[in-house]
Amino acid sequence: MITIIELAKILNLAPSTVSMALNDRKGISPDVRIKVKEAARKYGYMPYMKARESGMYKTDPRVISIIFPKCDVHITETIQSGIDKVIKENDYHKIRYTIDMYDDLRSEKSKEMFLTNILEHTSTNGILLFSLSLTEITLAKLVKKGVYIVFLNTFLDYGKCVYMDNISASFKAVKKLIEMGRKNIGLVIPDSSMGLEWKDRFLGYKKALKEKRLKFNPEYVIYENDFSNLRNIAYATKNLIEQNPQIDAMFYASDIFAFAGIKVLKDMGKKIPDDIALIGIDDMPIDEVLDPSLSSVKLPLAQMGEIGAKMLLQTIVNKQYDPESVLIEESEVILRASCAGEAESENWV
Repeated sequence: MITIIELAKILNLAPSTVSMALNDRKGISPDVRIKVKEAARKYGYMPYMKARESGMYKTDPRVISIIFPKCDVHITETIQSGIDKVIKENDYHKIRYTIDMYDDLRSEKSKEMFLTNILEHTSTNGILLFSLSLTEITLAKLVKKGVYIVFLNTFLDYGKCVYMDNISASFKAVKKLIEMGRKNIGLVIPDSSMGLEWKDRFLGYKKALKEKRLKFNPEYVIYENDFSNLRNIAYATKNLIEQNPQIDAMFYASDIFAFAGIKVLKDMGKKIPDDIALIGIDDMPIDEVLDPSLSSVKLPLAQMGEIGAKMLLQTIVNKQYDPESVLIEESEVILRASCAGEAESENWV
């Protein structure tokens, strides 16, 4: 049987902090209290287990679990800021998970087991899933078990979803490049099997070409699924330009791809934007300090998190799960030096 001192060592906390968390004393953050209670259950701290049986564990069950895939911290933290606003206003707490959804949760069975485990071993009332889909059968099983789920950045006609208009976002970016006189626009993007957002951004690219009466050329598109290796991403741009030297603009379906693109294009002796103009998507903070600064599409990430959290809390209150979807259409092209050759860098000094 584990002691409170041993439990404290496992958590790297003071025994007094562990005790205060287990007894719901003031001065302990919700995240720490939840972490301690879960560890007490996991390691079988006996006094706590007895208290749990008496119902003490359920004295504060207002908890939302949030599941993010591994992706850029700017994206997750911006979405989280919208979620946090709603959670705090409604006196809920949060447990946050970061997973490799293309490894840890590759199969539908593993997704179901993972989500069911969250419900069984935490005091979670509902779950927000970012860029992770479930089959209708799996979702029905989870809802039957009392798992209320809202999907962010994903559309399922049988689920509760909040997602961004990625078609419009990429359409605006490519349209802007064409209006600047660029006629041969390359695209670096993950393939559609990686998620709805990439399929939609590809459709937006094609839509802009069609509206401006430019022929879609599949040779101008290269697919890259690895976000972790900038060198591989750089090779994607290099290969595309070497095979199609007439390309005079690049649309990157993610700013991360554009970071590598700027590096390799400069190494190839290309002048940005004189030879090749660039636009990405995500509008990350680093965009404005790159050389040249990166034009990008700003997405309503925080708004998506806020709307999704409100939808989930309302579902928990109503205890009824009916399909519902909200499409957020707002997005804005932020022009910087990678597109507008006449734009001067902002002086911060």
